Amino acid sequence: ADAGTRLALPLDVGKVVLPDLDLKRAQIFAFRDKPLVQIAYLSQGAGPVAFCIIRNGQKDAAPAFEEREGKGIVFWGKDGRGFMLIGSLPREQLELLAETLAARIA
Repeated sequence: ADAGTRLALPLDVGKVVLPDLDLKRAQIFAFRDKPLVQIAYLSQGAGPVAFCIIRNGQKDAAPAFEEREGKGIVFWGKDGRGFMLIGSLPREQLELLAETLAARIA
C-alpha cells in the first residue's frame, strides 16, 4: 500500500502476484529524487526477477525488449510512470508477464 501511495498508483498484492514466480518483497527507493518501487520475485528455474516502477513524468511508450548482461528487460511507460521487468527468463515469458502486469496496473 505504501508503495502505491508513493507512486500515486493503486497497488495491491493481487495486482503484482505472477504465475510460477514467488513474490519475495517490495522495496521503496528514490532515484533522482523520484519514487522508485522494486518488487522482487524468485523463479525456481531462472533465479531472481524484478519489477520496477518509477514515477518519472515521461510520455507513454509501447513495450520494448532489450538484453543487458545476460538479463532480459521489458520496459514501457504509462501515465507518467516507467515500468521495467528484468530477469533471466526466456524473452517470450518475460513479455507475457509484462503484458499481464501492464493490464493489471492501468
